[in-house]
Amino acid sequence: MTKRIFVSDIHMTTGLSLNSAHPYDWLTVEQAKSFLQFLEFITNDGFDQLILVGDILDDWVYPVERQPPGYQGIVDAPAMTINRQIIDKIASIAKDKPVKYLVGNHDITITASSLAAFRETTFPGVEFDQSYDADGLFAEHGNNYVVWNAPDPCKNDLPIGHYITRLNASLAEMGGGQLRWQDALGPVLLDLMGSNQDVNIPVDYLSKKCGFDEKTADIKTVDGGTMSIDQVKALYPDLEHRWKNEGHYYPGLGHQAAMEATSLGLDEIAQLVAKTRDRKVVIFGHTHLAKLHDASSADRIGNRTVTSHEAVYANTGSWCTGQGGREPQCSYVIDEYESGMHKVTLVYWVKGGPEIQRTMTV
Repeated sequence: MTKRIFVSDIHMTTGLSLNSAHPYDWLTVEQAKSFLQFLEFITNDGFDQLILVGDILDDWVYPVERQPPGYQGIVDAPAMTINRQIIDKIASIAKDKPVKYLVGNHDITITASSLAAFRETTFPGVEFDQSYDADGLFAEHGNNYVVWNAPDPCKNDLPIGHYITRLNASLAEMGGGQLRWQDALGPVLLDLMGSNQDVNIPVDYLSKKCGFDEKTADIKTVDGGTMSIDQVKALYPDLEHRWKNEGHYYPGLGHQAAMEATSLGLDEIAQLVAKTRDRKVVIFGHTHLAKLHDASSADRIGNRTVTSHEAVYANTGSWCTGQGGREPQCSYVIDEYESGMHKVTLVYWVKGGPEIQRTMTV
């Protein structure tokens, strides 16, 4: 039997805003301690592979007026010394077990060639990749299916979601919204998408909420430069058209907004991926909403509905701010594979220990 553990969306940050009245950091010290406790538990509990399903480090969630700290700055953050303990524990696990780090959107640049030394020093023995595909199981972070958070077809270094998140962090610091921009915009975003097919809508909306002039307000970039909000918007003027031309899944911006901001999440994407890739299990993160349910496809034959492809979908959830701004479920997924069968289990980490929520076999 092969036992794999999947976990995602830790969103380790510098923690500089945690003691302020209006924090913009997503991961608290207590949540980080809980994650470290989980890592120590699985080390003793026994498993064969650990797969980190993206957004482990986070260089996105910083107000536009501040230069993001970079990954090294997050690892060595004075206000979050526990970050270093978590990283060291992951490196320790990698000495004995295969560990894969699947890149998400909030850590999308960690695989850049310029960061090779950082990866080798900070994550020795950890393998970095975009997806995991083995034994009829497919896993990736999940951001690749939503236009704001997927890599840009024109190869802009960052998805537009990076800048949207930065603007939302500024709004959060002002006390004007929830930590996740999808939740902050909520129904407003869905309503706007109904009449205006423009991916820059969240940029415009959040800029106005913050009181920024788009021509003069600067965003401090990761590399220490600056860009105006107008310059940012100019990078993505026809993104939705390019997205469609590249053959990506695209049911329209309104539907894409629902995938980010509602419980719909990546459910239909998981079903589509399972069928088109002929996989029994699909695992995503990204939505911060843990779940495990049937993802089988069915065909209509005459008056009968017949299952054409059997599969299950699991979402790893998160260890920081949950969907809708609520407390995280602190969850992970276990896959136990033997003789062509997968036993998939969704587990919550509750009061220092595992609590099984659901198990499915396929």
